[in-house]
Parts: sequence; C-alpha cells; structure tokens
Amino acid sequence: MSLVMALVARDSLVVVADRRQTMMHPAGTSTQWDGATKLAILPFASGRRQVLVGTTGAAGYAAVILSELAATVDQPMTGRGMAQLAPAQSAADVAMRVHHLAAQLYDQAFPGVPAPGTSQGPSRPPLGFVVAGWEPDAGGAVHPALWLLDGGSTFFPNLVETRWTALGLFDYAAKLLSRLHQPGSAEGALALASFVLEEVSAQDGRVGGGALAAVLPAAGGGRWCTEQELRAASERAGQARAQLRGQFA
Repeated sequence: MSLVMALVARDSLVVVADRRQTMMHPAGTSTQWDGATKLAILPFASGRRQVLVGTTGAAGYAAVILSELAATVDQPMTGRGMAQLAPAQSAADVAMRVHHLAAQLYDQAFPGVPAPGTSQGPSRPPLGFVVAGWEPDAGGAVHPALWLLDGGSTFFPNLVETRWTALGLFDYAAKLLSRLHQPGSAEGALALASFVLEEVSAQDGRVGGGALAAVLPAAGGGRWCTEQELRAASERAGQARAQLRGQFA
C-alpha cells in the first residue's frame, strides 16, 4: 500500500508520494523496499505542456502503463473498445489515455477477474493513478485540474472537485487534508503533504521510506523537489506537530 497526494497551491500543483513498496508473498509474509518511484513528470503536446502522474498499488503494472503512456502520448492511439484517440493536447486527454492503457492492460492480464472491492473472492491487484495538470479556458487562462483513476472503477478518470486529492491509504490522509489544506505557497503545500505523510506512516508501516515530490507551476516547467526542499518541508512539518501537541500539554 502507498500514499500519493496532489495539492493545489496558489500558482502551482504539488504531488507527493512515499517511497515504500510492500510486496506480499504467498506464505502471507511481506518484503518492503524504500526506493520506489511512484511519480512521473510527463511532457506532452510535443513537449509544450506537462502533467504530474502519481501511482499506487501494483508497481510493475504501473511502470508498464507509464512507460507506454510516455512513448505514445503524442501519437494516435486505439484505446479500449476500439476507441480512436488523437494525440493528447490537454491534461484531460492524458488522463483519458491513462484510463485506456490501464484498462486494456488489466483486461489482458486478468480476463474475467473482478476489480478490487467488487468481489469477496480473488480480484485484480489494486492499482490507481492521480493526474494533475493545468487546463486553459476559452480566454486562455489556466486552471488546476486533478483526476483520480482507480482500478475499482475500470480506471475511469474522475475530476476532483476539491483542491486536493489522495490515493492509497486514503482515510486518515483525507481527514487531515480536508481540515488543514488552504491553497497557499508551493512550500506550504509541500510541508503539509510531508506532515500528512509522516502522520499516516506513524499509523501504518506500509507507508514510509521517505518522500518523492514534484511541482508543476501554472506557467509550466515541472520539476522534481530537491532533497534540501524535502528536508525543509519535513522540518516545518515537525514544528507544526510540536505546536499542535503543545496546545494539549
């Protein structure tokens, strides 16, 4: 299990994920690895635009889907049900491509096997995606857009109405984000995500291993957050935690 969060800041989108991958074995034991990459910065429209994509769940299948997405995003594509997709020109187009690629792969790999959460018997491995991008309106102004794609709904892209979303160990993260998130600076969003990540990790050991984060400004130029930025965010989160606990001393 994992935790990926996408937050809308004042003039940027921030996506943060933990780095722990938990692999279950048939005997019921598990192995953990703290080096997973669950985020991608994806250029499209011949490199003129970008989206941020986060994944949780079956890491091998996610990697295949992201690799295929990167290779074909600027090409025509035959999607699920023989749907014909033109080269992606918007973040919404990219989200729809993730839907088709993921649904096709799972249909081929697990024919007849129910989606997660739809059956008490065997089911397909859980897998989900968050897509974050900027969408222009008719006047040319750009607006933030977050899509959630979950294997339980055949990866259909759901446009999120809030200014944040999360995938993976959702419940506790959602409670914290819904109460604490206010669109401010990208640094503030990164600190809040760091706070939530550390709080969830303290409750469930399947989340942890550090963080990986990316920022996509409204003007473009998505980038990875540096180790220095991640340390500063963690320190700021620690200060906030100490102040919160001090209120109940």
